[in-house]
Amino acid sequence: MAEVERQEHVIRQSDLDWVLLRPTRLVHGPGTGQYRLGLDLRIGLQAKLIRADLASALLDQLDTNQFLLKAPIVTN
Repeated sequence: MAEVERQEHVIRQSDLDWVLLRPTRLVHGPGTGQYRLGLDLRIGLQAKLIRADLASALLDQLDTNQFLLKAPIVTN
């Protein structure tokens, strides 16, 4: 966890445009094409995210500035 915090600190201090997606527990399975993304999502310990849906969420961030310089949670 300390390494993740150091990495995030470096990214946050950079001059780059960035978005840090914070996925819930990653699982295998066919993508649904649907995911929830937000800064104040209510998630429980059972929250999970299909890897293919994480890939979709990452690609979708290329077309928007909604979460620019933020770190939203992404989950199914």
